[in-house]
Amino acid sequence: MPTNLTDMVFIGLIASVAVLVWVLYRSQQQNKYVSQISSDSRRHADMLEVLSSYEHALSGDLELDPLCEKIVSKLSELSRFPYVSLYMLEDHAMKLRHAAGIEKPVEEFPANQGVSARIIRSGKTEHLTDIDEDPLFSRTTEQVAASVWIPVADSVQVIGALVIGLTPEIGLTRMDVTLAERIGDNLKVHISRVKLHMEMSSRGFKYQSVIDNVDEVIFQTDDAGYWSFLNPAWTVYTGESVEQSLGASVLEFVHPEDQRAFLHVFSPILSGQSETCRSEFRIVHEEDRVIWVEMHARPVRNEDGDIRGVFGTLFDISDRKSRESERTSGNSELLASEEIAERVRPEEGGKILMMDDERIVRSLVSDILTHSGYEVVLTEDGQAAVDAYVEAGRSGAPFDAVILDLTVPGGMGGKDALNRIMMSDPQAQVIVSSGYVNNPILANYRKYGFIGMVPKPYQADQLTGVLQQVISTGQVKD
Repeated sequence: MPTNLTDMVFIGLIASVAVLVWVLYRSQQQNKYVSQISSDSRRHADMLEVLSSYEHALSGDLELDPLCEKIVSKLSELSRFPYVSLYMLEDHAMKLRHAAGIEKPVEEFPANQGVSARIIRSGKTEHLTDIDEDPLFSRTTEQVAASVWIPVADSVQVIGALVIGLTPEIGLTRMDVTLAERIGDNLKVHISRVKLHMEMSSRGFKYQSVIDNVDEVIFQTDDAGYWSFLNPAWTVYTGESVEQSLGASVLEFVHPEDQRAFLHVFSPILSGQSETCRSEFRIVHEEDRVIWVEMHARPVRNEDGDIRGVFGTLFDISDRKSRESERTSGNSELLASEEIAERVRPEEGGKILMMDDERIVRSLVSDILTHSGYEVVLTEDGQAAVDAYVEAGRSGAPFDAVILDLTVPGGMGGKDALNRIMMSDPQAQVIVSSGYVNNPILANYRKYGFIGMVPKPYQADQLTGVLQQVISTGQVKD
């Protein structure tokens, strides 16, 4: 107990100093966070530019040989990697398909030994800094200090390897490994698409001319809801080329106001809970006009009965919908009001799932939301977020809202995670977040299925304000 005024003043000074130290500490933490974001942003932006250009360069090929050539030549052209080679698995050996920068590449080597055997088993990218362990560059004349082995896979298994060599002058960085992992993910989409095309061709498609000339869209998706086949009518309906649309999420082309209703009938087909479905919804043409379509779809299964995707058709019913609208004007506003009323929840508090690959960002958001009365679950990549969301729903304690970081180097990002979450729960309330303010998804987030957007670095008032709107009304005012 203080005995006089001097003691009381002294204790007060100590308390003030302690508060000041805490404030300075928090300020330093914030400064470190901003500095870290700034230093990484340029490298991330460069990596994303390479990935975007690479994706665009590969998107038009539906034959394996031209695709294999581009996989090597475009990566060599767009990246800083001096040595690139592609090997495909044939008769238990890795055989050379294409190479760039290597004077005398190794023609083939055993697939059941060393790093090649490991990536075939795991399906994961590996990097080597001991070139004596490398079955390729240990046998060439190039001066290589490190190599990265990227598994080339279709939707079922590893079918080859994309191998990158780096000189001592360039060296191997963490961003190189991350870029390689992302390239592996992209190649899986392209290889799966080509193999589907080859499978269709091998089955004869005797009626290909009919498919190419019918007025309705004939489509197939993969098991995650991404387009894997579209006939030419798709371009008439949307203004988008088939080549650029393949590999994109189905949800991107559904009108934002119809996405949840669409998923209510599409998701059960994709999960095998239903065998047929019929749905009416709007798709958005590139020229910003809307087309009403009627969809009929069914699941596609392999020989073991596992679902490989969805096959179906889209038929233009815009004229019919226009006539119906004249007879039923006013009903849509009443139904929309009732739907919003059913979603109203308390304005404060709730259970939030947050995904970001940076630990300091997750910690910061957790502090902000916990202080504001929210229960927060943190995950570091998209797959973990999808798993957490699905598990919470099964346990009867679902999340009220989800915040997804758009870009996760080396892992599933927010766009793909959203697609999987919405396929499992069409009523999911998902907010997108990113530090890349020029990303086109942020400017048009509703098109992709997000209900709101929060830019980084986070501002507490803005973050909690968006969450309150989402939880209480199911929408965010622009």
